Amino acid sequence: MLPGSGTGSVVLLDASANPVDSPFLIPQSCSPSSQDPCGPHVRSYNKRSSTPLTPVQVVKYRTVSANGQSKVVPLPAPIEIY
Repeated sequence: MLPGSGTGSVVLLDASANPVDSPFLIPQSCSPSSQDPCGPHVRSYNKRSSTPLTPVQVVKYRTVSANGQSKVVPLPAPIEIY
């Protein structure tokens, strides 16, 4: 998060802009006077399945602020999640 960023939620997206996980909350805002980006914010999520999970490529994410503004941000390199 960049200085001045507020609270909100993040949704991971695949190449077709489909959500690949449930949104997670960024719990606190980042002070505008901060010299460095805030975070990192880490979220762990365990999924149970009777069959092996196949990986999904995450290539971008969408942030939604507390006031409803949305922005899609491409990742510098895809990440693989299960």
